[in-house]
Amino acid sequence: MLEPLRILIVNQSVEVRSTYKRLLIREEKADHIFFEADTARQALASIHNDAPDCMLLDDHLPDLDDLDLRTGLFDGHHNKSPAVVMVTGEHSDRTALRSIRDGVHCYLVKTEMSGEGLRRAIDTAIEKAGLRHLLTLREEALKRMAATDELTGLYGCLYATNQIDEEIYRAQRYDIPFCLSMIDLDHFKRINDQYGNAVGDRILKEIGDLIKKCTRCLDIVSRYRDEKFLIILPNTGLDQARILSERLRHKIKALTFAVTTEDSFHVSCTIGLAEYDRNVPNKESMVQRANQALTEAKSHGRDCLRIWSENPSLAAANDH
Repeated sequence: MLEPLRILIVNQSVEVRSTYKRLLIREEKADHIFFEADTARQALASIHNDAPDCMLLDDHLPDLDDLDLRTGLFDGHHNKSPAVVMVTGEHSDRTALRSIRDGVHCYLVKTEMSGEGLRRAIDTAIEKAGLRHLLTLREEALKRMAATDELTGLYGCLYATNQIDEEIYRAQRYDIPFCLSMIDLDHFKRINDQYGNAVGDRILKEIGDLIKKCTRCLDIVSRYRDEKFLIILPNTGLDQARILSERLRHKIKALTFAVTTEDSFHVSCTIGLAEYDRNVPNKESMVQRANQALTEAKSHGRDCLRIWSENPSLAAANDH
């Protein structure tokens, strides 16, 4: 047996609300659960508290224009918004377009009101709302997939680089410092060639976990490309960023990776560090600075850190 529908009827008239209930009960011979409201604000409260499956909403409520239907009633207040049937006195293309714009799933003209008409409108609205909910869930899942690196569970490259734009905006507007730390695992191709990609994947996962564990909640840790990791360090000056990056370099090198009981090895890393300043026009420039510092560090034998500078020979570095 199907569960009864939870139906919210929103209309100023007690008589009209009673008529709708009577028509539905007579048409479906079902014990639906009804909720009533005579204003849009009361409807919003009922959506929060009663979680109706469907809402019959009169389009001439006095306070309806005070609320943005798309954000006030239907979006973001709970996991699944109710199906919405707009009950209107006007049958026109303009009404249909407005209903679609406002997020209404179906509309019903008052002059065509009947028990069968109500039932069909509710069925149509619930079907459309269900499809819309599934599409929303799918979009959210795709966004999570795009934002997350499947192997390490860290943020992906695209998400991280987009976040750099936000940090540049914050730095420009509020004069808040931030840094980028780019970490490259040394000679990683040799490890894949010697031990296989499965071992290489395990190393990337463990090092990703270590980096995440050693950074703050507000830091954005991402797998940048292949064996590279990129860390966005908000509200962080160069000295703090260098201390953290050096700590990570030593911790990564201290990890032991065992292939067999007799065969184990360590992995070193090279780090390029860049601090934001007013000469950075965009995220591409900021990433380029960190990458240039990384290239400079590699040219000095790897397993070290270099800080970006317009004059590389003057860049600060920490030795092993």
